[in-house]
Amino acid sequence: MPRLKKAAAIKKLSGKEKAAIFLLALGCEPSAQVFGHLNAQDVEILSYQIASTEKVDSNTLSQVLFEFRELATARNYIATGGVDYAKKLLSKAFGEKRAEEIIQKISVFLHKKPFEFVKRVQSDRLVSFLKFEQPQTIALVLAYLEPETASRILSALPRSIQSDVARRIAVMDRTSPEMLRNVEKVLEKKLALFDLSGYKEAGGIESMMNILNRMDKKTGADILSDIRRSNTKLSEALTSQILVFDDLVKIDDEILCSALAGVSSDDIAKALRTASYEAREKVLANLDPERSQILSQPDSKPIRLKEIEESQRQILAAIRKAGGPK
Repeated sequence: MPRLKKAAAIKKLSGKEKAAIFLLALGCEPSAQVFGHLNAQDVEILSYQIASTEKVDSNTLSQVLFEFRELATARNYIATGGVDYAKKLLSKAFGEKRAEEIIQKISVFLHKKPFEFVKRVQSDRLVSFLKFEQPQTIALVLAYLEPETASRILSALPRSIQSDVARRIAVMDRTSPEMLRNVEKVLEKKLALFDLSGYKEAGGIESMMNILNRMDKKTGADILSDIRRSNTKLSEALTSQILVFDDLVKIDDEILCSALAGVSSDDIAKALRTASYEAREKVLANLDPERSQILSQPDSKPIRLKEIEESQRQILAAIRKAGGPK
């Protein structure tokens, strides 16, 4: 595969934007499998980003896929023979300069600090959690946090254990990587069970509704079907709040008009293929006269249902972005 010239456009993309483009390129089923390996917060972030991603040109898509290939190749080489081995093989494949860039980019993940997961936890919750741990465990966690954060947490811990924790940090020497990994795994699992109050902010009906609204119909229907078998009330609560394309009739005209202005005529035409008469008329009434006249003509050209649903999701995403139901 020839090396692509890096354009300024891809350099401006954030990591989550590139991830969204990559998942769009994979398609629904492979993306759903990827989501199965992510936590709920990452699923929601990526789902929102996918829904917010506008049409990607072929050049940008090729660059994102090429970059993923480079990073995946590098991780495979490193896992096989280490960094030096990876650099040697990458230099042969992509040239020395590009090999160095790839290694530097992937080193962020290779040299991840221990207890990175606690940085996502609010300080007061972390204090409430850590105060039930042994002083040596608390000391180990604080030793790997930023001094300012560690100071704030130590100050908030019960007075009875502050000195013991401080002493253990002061006399701490080296800790084996294996022990660190074991402590990390145990703490992360315990924190997930302990921090139930956090789910009120990160989860709940609204949070799950946001995710379902951004899924393809089949995956969303399968999930709701599974939930219905075990919890009918929860299923009904979710179903009542899911935004589907025919709900456009309930959207404020000003919001719908603003949203449709940023959607391509091609996507609107596809989306209207399976829309109800009411939803179709609502859309056409909120387009400028010229677009409305063109799109009012039925198109008999065969098209896959998957493309229709994707175009409908694009419009629903534009509506949410314009201030409509989330």
